[in-house]
Amino acid sequence: MTIREVAKHAGVSVATVSAVINDNKYVSDELKHKVLQAIKELNYRPNRWAKSLATGKGYTIAYIVPDITNPIFSRITKGIQGVANEKNYSVILCSTNFDSPTRRRYVDWILEMRVDGVVFTGRHGRESLTEITRLQDAAIPVVTALAPSDVTDMDRVLLDDRESSRLAVRFLKESQCQRIAFVGVRQSTTSKERYRGYSDEIADYCPEQVAYGEDFTWDDGYQAAQQLTKNGALFDGVFAASDIMALGVIACLKEHGRDVPEDVQIMGFDNTYAQWSGQGFASMSIPAFEIGVKAAQMLFDRISEIEIPGMQELFMASLAVPRVRPSLNPNLNLNLKE
Repeated sequence: MTIREVAKHAGVSVATVSAVINDNKYVSDELKHKVLQAIKELNYRPNRWAKSLATGKGYTIAYIVPDITNPIFSRITKGIQGVANEKNYSVILCSTNFDSPTRRRYVDWILEMRVDGVVFTGRHGRESLTEITRLQDAAIPVVTALAPSDVTDMDRVLLDDRESSRLAVRFLKESQCQRIAFVGVRQSTTSKERYRGYSDEIADYCPEQVAYGEDFTWDDGYQAAQQLTKNGALFDGVFAASDIMALGVIACLKEHGRDVPEDVQIMGFDNTYAQWSGQGFASMSIPAFEIGVKAAQMLFDRISEIEIPGMQELFMASLAVPRVRPSLNPNLNLNLKE
């Protein structure tokens, strides 16, 4: 089936059919109806590559994501896809698995193909900036979604990690926790912002007790909790920089004979595991789907008008608590007055 056959069936010119398909010229409602009816009756599918050559657009965007198995990134993907589908664009998912060479290969491919724009979520570190700069130098619009906060000078959708973390620690304080520890990731700008919120909130309340892992993993949460216990830290609350780290903390504490939430209350971040883990800990829920929607909307705004001013959107996390709010074990002796 060719465009010429559609034109013949509709009784119009090939140029009129092309204008309707590409929506790049005015066509009267009467002629447009004839063309669309012919396309339907003939079950005609436009050649996407031919359309791309004619319009200079590939009608495709890419989402570069570090780990598609992470529920946060899956929800962002759904938000992006919903907006793209409305605009008849395809979304190519580029899951890098936190691997720098894989991310570079994806960027190489994007530069070679007719990809109209990119939503980028990168891990901590400055490596992300190098790849984003390569895309921008090629005039490919980029919007970052939950990328490191130090990646600036571009369109961004961010989470207010610092203020959200203040809410998290405030919840532990209101739950009668008297000494609250923080478990984070050493080189992560996201973790640093969450630490800042923790530090803001416990100032003049209790001493800081901090331990770090190398990444947002169960093992790193476990090892960080080991650091706290080996150092003799006294705490009845822990704010972990992610839910998966919180699960590692809980496992470590239980090995040391401390129950959660009776002896120690735990606060996670991202609400990916807290609600179904059965471990009785609260978390800060990230509006990931809404972040994906906003990132895609910003990207299409940039694609349609490249010269618009830089855009930024800031989201807040919200508190997600267990169904039964725990209370501390009244017999727990932490010598908190020491």
